[in-house]
Amino acid sequence: MDANTERMPGDAEAFAAAAGMTDLYGRRIEIGSEITWRLDEWPVGRCSKDRVCGWRAGRVIVDHGGELVEVETDQILPF
Repeated sequence: MDANTERMPGDAEAFAAAAGMTDLYGRRIEIGSEITWRLDEWPVGRCSKDRVCGWRAGRVIVDHGGELVEVETDQILPF
């Protein structure tokens, strides 16, 4: 099978999460999209803007300075 069309476990959940993010953030978040996010333990005002690499178990995976980080959807900021 072609790698671009092969279905993988979790694809349906990832597509559902992306659709939910469209409703919440007013834009579709796809692989390659740039998102702003923050961790609760970070100081107020500290956030990071990184590119989406994929999804896993309802979380967004971003490239944070060469390190892949799983971001919960409630950590994504709407700007």
